[in-house]
Amino acid sequence: MKNFSSISLILLIIGLVLFGIIYVVPGFNELIALIGFILLLFGAICSFIAISKRERGNTKFFAVSSFFIIFLLITWFEPFLILRMLTWIKN
Repeated sequence: MKNFSSISLILLIIGLVLFGIIYVVPGFNELIALIGFILLLFGAICSFIAISKRERGNTKFFAVSSFFIIFLLITWFEPFLILRMLTWIKN
């Protein structure tokens, strides 16, 4: 596992933990949701960089596939979560 593959996996795990905190803590905290979203996005970008550099290992594919599956699940179960984050960013 090289640098970008490991960074993408670490960012993916931290982003998932932050999205998990949203559901555990009562009340909605937009800042935690935004930071989790950004970390997941940077994790996917690092994974794409790892794919383009042809790093060894399958970790890079795990991070990209997890990124798309997580956002599919978020939009399926909480469709207004992303809309709330975008509104919070705008204001």
